[in-house]
Amino acid sequence: VFRVVVDVQITSDTSPLFRETPQDQKVLTRSTVTLPCKATGNPKPSTFWKHDDNLIFASESVSVNKNGSLVITAVEMNHAGIYTCWATNGRRSISTFAELTVEQREEPPYFITKPRKTQLLSGEQLLIHCETSGPGTITQTWLYNGELFPDENTKVLVIEDGSRLIIASVDITDSGSYTCQARNNFGISELTAYVHVHLYQPNKTQSLLIGSTTQLLCNSKEPSFLQGITWTKNGHQ
Repeated sequence: VFRVVVDVQITSDTSPLFRETPQDQKVLTRSTVTLPCKATGNPKPSTFWKHDDNLIFASESVSVNKNGSLVITAVEMNHAGIYTCWATNGRRSISTFAELTVEQREEPPYFITKPRKTQLLSGEQLLIHCETSGPGTITQTWLYNGELFPDENTKVLVIEDGSRLIIASVDITDSGSYTCQARNNFGISELTAYVHVHLYQPNKTQSLLIGSTTQLLCNSKEPSFLQGITWTKNGHQ
């Protein structure tokens, strides 16, 4: 006679129950905030978040951890509001909420998009991005080699709020430092990008028809050497 012993465990479904809930918080802009939300139940509940009744999706600054916590990095003013955590396991859904209050940090402007070092060939377009954010009204200006662009300089185009600088067709004289300067009531911030414009080397040999037009370009490795460039024909200037 064989006797079989079977260990049977009977479990019953249970509604979700919060073990950890978010609390009201007051933070400054550019802070990192964590709103906890941990729930248990059988089956194991899944959690999701809403911000002012809008479903939250993961983004560059907002994420949801495996334990259900909501994390917001680099908090901005528009992150303020009511955050609701929902837990559901098909048997029942429960929710809890907390209010996030955001106060503007008193600081000079900071850079979202930074200008970069650029190398171009003569005739190409120069486009430099410089986006800023911060408290109050921000004024952006551009400097070339540490000086404001003269009013008569029409080849340089600065777009709208100063976040972009464009030169449609650069030449070697446009090489230098371009500084994005941002100012508000709390101070000045600036970043500099260096632009180096190269010239083409001339073609060694060209075959042309009489009366046609050609262009010979010369490459100098350093813009400061431009005044030392001379042209000769058959060994004579």
